[in-house]
Amino acid sequence: MTYINAYNQELGTGSQRANPISFLGDQIVPAPGVPGSPEPEEVEVPFASNSYGIQATLGISDNIVLGGWVGYTNYRNLSTEGGTIDRGNLDISNWTVTLGFPYLGKKGNLAGIILGMEPKVTDSSIDEIDEDRDTSYHIEAFYQFKINDNIAITRYHILYKNSRIPLPH
Repeated sequence: MTYINAYNQELGTGSQRANPISFLGDQIVPAPGVPGSPEPEEVEVPFASNSYGIQATLGISDNIVLGGWVGYTNYRNLSTEGGTIDRGNLDISNWTVTLGFPYLGKKGNLAGIILGMEPKVTDSSIDEIDEDRDTSYHIEAFYQFKINDNIAITRYHILYKNSRIPLPH
């Protein structure tokens, strides 16, 4: 089980609305390059969050491992930014199922498949942030080939990712 209490920390993945500090900042800051618009300024939209998660892994056999997790985050807006936005809460959910194949090919190798729903706003009491209408899924496969005790090569491939947040490199 996991519990995280954070201040001004975003998830960094999932829908744009699931990252409310950036999302609201983009809504409040004037568009750059538009005639008559003031220069963009840093916008402080403080949020506190409580995140909860449950993870489990089950070894079905020596060569198959099933796992997964579910997560829930509640963001609470701590400022109205001078009356520009409403105070309120966001509920964000996510889940993942994993399937691992240890020793695939030889001892020390590992292959895996990951399927999940990226963080999604499921409820909002902040007028400027609606619930996500669409659901973003993530499907990934990887293979780790062990060369020796100190070196392994891992190749992964994102099979499907439906999200507006770019993947880290």
